[in-house]
Amino acid sequence: MRHYIKFNNLNIRGIPGSKISLEINKGDIVAVTGPTGAGKSTLVGYIAGIVRPDNIGTVLIDGLDPFSQLDERKIHRMCGIVSQDPDQDIVFNSVLKDVVFAPENIGLDKQRISRRAGNYFKHFKLGKTKKRDYDQISLSEKQRTVLSSELIMHHDILILDDAVSMQDSESAYSILKSVISAARKRKQTVIFVSQKYKEIELADKIIELKDGEASYKSIGELSSILPDREEVQGEPVPGLNFLIGKGKVRRGSEDPDNMMGETAIDMADVFFSYGKDTLIKELYCRFCRGTEYHITGKSGSGKTTFLKLLAGINQERSGSINRMGRTAMAMQLPSEQLFEDTVIEDVMYQKRLSGVPKPDARRAAETMLTNLGISKTKWEKHPLKLSMGEQRLVLLAGVFLADADIILLDKPYAGLDTDGYYKVRYYIEEMLKEGKCVIVVD
Repeated sequence: MRHYIKFNNLNIRGIPGSKISLEINKGDIVAVTGPTGAGKSTLVGYIAGIVRPDNIGTVLIDGLDPFSQLDERKIHRMCGIVSQDPDQDIVFNSVLKDVVFAPENIGLDKQRISRRAGNYFKHFKLGKTKKRDYDQISLSEKQRTVLSSELIMHHDILILDDAVSMQDSESAYSILKSVISAARKRKQTVIFVSQKYKEIELADKIIELKDGEASYKSIGELSSILPDREEVQGEPVPGLNFLIGKGKVRRGSEDPDNMMGETAIDMADVFFSYGKDTLIKELYCRFCRGTEYHITGKSGSGKTTFLKLLAGINQERSGSINRMGRTAMAMQLPSEQLFEDTVIEDVMYQKRLSGVPKPDARRAAETMLTNLGISKTKWEKHPLKLSMGEQRLVLLAGVFLADADIILLDKPYAGLDTDGYYKVRYYIEEMLKEGKCVIVVD
C-alpha cells in the first residue's frame, strides 16, 4: 500500500543532523509535538509545499514531490495550512473579502462560498467581524477568521500549525475538536501542531519531533515531557484576578494581604470603548507591587485591549490611569516587537537604551538567553528566522532585562514547551520577589 504522505531521510532545514523517515495515511488525524525549536513548523511546511526540500524524493504527498515546481502547484491545491501567526495568511485587510478570496479564485460557486462562509462565521462567533477590517478585530478573532478561510476550501489535507494558540483554553479545545469531527466525516487528513496534552488526545496518532528525529508515540509516552499544562497554569496566584466580558471588567479572587501593598497602577473612573463597543465603564481598581495578576475572559472579550490600556498604548476616554514606575510589555505576536537584525541585539536593546555600556548589556543578554534555553548558535540570527516559541522567549528575554517596575505579558506561554514554561515562570517569580507588579493575560 502506498502511503499518502511519506518522509524519506528528510533533513529539516535549520536542524543540523536531522533525518526524518515516517508515513501518514489518508484520513489520519495526526498531532505533531516536541520541544520549542525542534522544527515542527518546518516539518508541516514541507507537507503544505511552502518549504522546499533539499533533495528529490525526500517528501512525497500522494505521490507528488514538493521538490518539483510542477508538483508544488498541485500540492498547494490539495493542502490548506493555517499558520501560527495569522498575519502570514492574510491577503486583504477586509475580513469578508479575504475569507472568500481563495474559493473565488479557484472558481467555486458563489452560493456555495456564501453558505460555507456564513456557517463558519456563525460557528466561530464571528458575526460582528465580517464587515470589519482585520485591524479592527482582536488577534483571537483574526485567528478564527483565517481558520474559517481555509476550512471553506475543503482541502484534502488540512494543516494547523498551533492554529488555536491565541484562543482561551476552552475555546481552543472546542474549535479543534469541531474541526477534527468534521474532518473525520469527510475522511480529510488533518495534521496539527500542539503542545497541549488535552488537544493532543484528540489525535489518532502522535508524532514527537525531538533532537532531529521523529517517531510515533503514545500519549502515555509523552507524559514525562509534556504534563497537562492546563493544571500547571491553573495554579492559584496571589492578588487579584480580573475577568473581562460583556463590556465589564470584574474582580475575581482577592488576597487581602496583597491589597495593602504599594501601588503600581491606580485606575480611577476609567471609561474606554471601541466605537460603540464599551470595554470598560466607571472602573476603579489598583494593582500593587510584588503581586501577580491574571486577566482572563473569553476570546475576543478585550483582554489585550485592556492590557494595552494599562501600558498606555491605548488611551482612556475618560478617568485617569496613574502608573508608578516604568512599564514594559510583551505582546501576543513577537513579530510586532522584534526589530533588530540579530537576536542578541534585540535582547540588549532596552539595556543599551537605558545607558548600560555595550559589553555589560551583552553579558546580561547572553546570560538571559542561556537561561531561557536559546542556543548560542542562534544569537546572531535574525529573530524572525527562529521558531514562534523561540521568538517568544527572545521577546520575553528583552522585557525581563528592561528593568521596568510594571511587567505586562500577553499570552507569554503560547507556543512554549513545558521546559520553556517553567523557565518563564522562574523569572516571573524572581521579579515578584524584587517588588515588581506582573500582569498576565491568560
